[in-house]
Amino acid sequence: MRDTIGGMSTGHLVGYVGGLAVALGVGTAVWVSAPTASADASSASSHSAGPSGTATSARAPQRANAVAAMKPAPRRKVAAPASSVTLLMAASGTADTRRMTVNPLQPSSTTRNALTATSSGSTPPAADTIPIDSGHNLVIDTTGDWSTGFTTHVSVHDTATGSQTGTTLDLAGRIAQDPLLDTEGRRVVVATSTEISYSKYASQVAVFDTNAGTPVGTTMDFDGSPRVELVGDTSLALISTYVYDANTGGATHFTVIDTAAGAKVGAGVTLEGSPWNSPAVSAHGANLLVIAVNQDLFAGSSTVNAAVLNTATGTQAGHTVSLDGALWGDPLVNDDGTHVLLTASIGGATHVAVIDAVSGEQSGDTLDLQGSAGYVLPAADRVHVLITADDGESTHIAVVDATTGDQADTTFTLTGRIGPPLLSADGIHALFTASTADSTQVAVLDTTTGKQTGTTVTLTGRVAGPWVNADGIHALFTASTADSTQVVVVDSTSGEQTGTAVDLAGAMSYTLGDAGGTHVLVVTSAGGSTQFTSFDSATGQQAAVPLSFTGDLVGWPSPSTAADGTHALFIFDEAATTRLVLIDITTGTETGTGLTLPGDPGIPIVSDDGNHSTIVTRVAATTAHGSSTRVAVIDTTTGNQVGVTTRLTGTPAALPQLSADGHHVMVTTFAGLTANLDTTTGTATTRIARAPWGLDLEAFALTPLGRVVMGIEVAVGTAYLVMVQFVLFGFLWLGSIFSQAPTHQVATTPAAQLQY
Repeated sequence: MRDTIGGMSTGHLVGYVGGLAVALGVGTAVWVSAPTASADASSASSHSAGPSGTATSARAPQRANAVAAMKPAPRRKVAAPASSVTLLMAASGTADTRRMTVNPLQPSSTTRNALTATSSGSTPPAADTIPIDSGHNLVIDTTGDWSTGFTTHVSVHDTATGSQTGTTLDLAGRIAQDPLLDTEGRRVVVATSTEISYSKYASQVAVFDTNAGTPVGTTMDFDGSPRVELVGDTSLALISTYVYDANTGGATHFTVIDTAAGAKVGAGVTLEGSPWNSPAVSAHGANLLVIAVNQDLFAGSSTVNAAVLNTATGTQAGHTVSLDGALWGDPLVNDDGTHVLLTASIGGATHVAVIDAVSGEQSGDTLDLQGSAGYVLPAADRVHVLITADDGESTHIAVVDATTGDQADTTFTLTGRIGPPLLSADGIHALFTASTADSTQVAVLDTTTGKQTGTTVTLTGRVAGPWVNADGIHALFTASTADSTQVVVVDSTSGEQTGTAVDLAGAMSYTLGDAGGTHVLVVTSAGGSTQFTSFDSATGQQAAVPLSFTGDLVGWPSPSTAADGTHALFIFDEAATTRLVLIDITTGTETGTGLTLPGDPGIPIVSDDGNHSTIVTRVAATTAHGSSTRVAVIDTTTGNQVGVTTRLTGTPAALPQLSADGHHVMVTTFAGLTANLDTTTGTATTRIARAPWGLDLEAFALTPLGRVVMGIEVAVGTAYLVMVQFVLFGFLWLGSIFSQAPTHQVATTPAAQLQY
């Protein structure tokens, strides 16, 4: 997560997950300002920390550590088979190591049983050969066309001889999905579909014995487009067929089939809406929870319909449970494996219900929360679930017992929009932040009782963090206003502030954590200078007095931790001078002597496994000196320059390029010079590569002769443009003449003599 102070996404909780990756550069550079050039080699230069001067705060994006959040979108996904499902607290593509495991969301997945996908284009595909075992192949061949209809032929052939085993199974239509092989590897379920009219489908499902090469049972006919899922390690499969209706939106029929007998089991159950695209939830393999969502896009309405299907009888158990809204996240199964929690949200309201997957009835009453659904977080006891809802002004938090369906305690409310919840190391307490435009509230809730632990901590300003300490308990926040920054540490188990708050001068620019998860470096800017202060993220204690530098802190790319995980490289731009400093995150002090170069900075290029960083600067030509490019390398562990500074005539003509081996950087200038820099030694070899063969054109343009030449060039260019314009308009004029077609005049007899 990268946020600027000016546009920070406030209240976001951050969970520490280990060493931060090196991200000082990426093998190619982009100029912070317009390109120029330079040449020659000179010795290295250094700098020391200066007093407060004139500098502009670099309000660049901060590099935060891994975000610990779990915000499920209203998605529909197929989960992988497992005896248990691990729900990760994750956001922005990262997951926190603190996780909780709940019972299976489904008995199995069709993923591992799906055979190689077959083609389903508008014309019959060539026969698909799918290996079943070492001795047999399944061959699926589709014949026919749109006018006469399609037929799918299924057969088994010997791998060695190619001869067919058994008979051929013929099904009407084309393959609807990948064939599914059962857990024993003996039977395959094949489904086909035929469009009989606009948006109306008929389907056939059959079971084929891959050993004998013969059909099992009879071909089963269904209305609607089919979807097949295997049920656990049994010989059962669930068929869902959707029939669209322009008036009602359609309905889905769920049917259980016995793959050993090749026959339907019971009459099934029908739910309004389209099927939810996920394997059904099983209660110890005996019952299936099937879900359909009925949406009316024109009316803006949606309803989630859920029912329990008994796999032994093939009929519904209990009654259908309906919730207003679209399904939010995945169904959650509690520790007993028989109760399932569903969350739905629509129109600024959130609804939560628990279903008994044995009886098929709802447990308790539906919980209604004001606001749109946000986070759904299972507690460590695998019984309670924490749910948040945001109404635009406040965030409402409730804890639901996933067995009884009852709410634990009352709804807890924070002012503002909530950030991702952070689960404490004890697995019981969750830390929340809710932010408005100028303040943030921090609170801790017990996820089993729903009660607040400790007191609410209010921070003024825009808040970044938290940075979670390695103990998984303490979280450091920074709250910034226009001219001050406050640093606070909160205990995520007691809900109380740890130590005293520390006030820093200046607005916050960056916060960076070390690889050990023990310290946070807070960077602030005030009065034309930049200060670096290190904090212990468990105690909130300041490691040392703030270290100050003058100059503008370059805001892009954002500073980040080095390969050792304890240092961060910062770049300053002041009065056409570029300065690189390496700061120790754990102590807040400078490491090494740094590096100072003339010119405007480019983006540092990381090399040698992140241990070195190459900087390229440009010096524009003036009447006092010519233009040049400077290239130098800094060690991101020691903070000292490696080798010498290389100077090239002319400003950079292209972006520097990192070689494939990651140890060389190629730099070219407008003077036609090329330098190949060895990033491990900091030395370069230069050569004249092209015109103008080392001539500094920028410096030449500033000389009296150069100004004359430039004037002539401008005059010639202007005359050339005038001539081109004259010729162009001439051709247009001639074209307009020749493009006019002649008109034929017809003489007429006047009706009367004209009188003058």
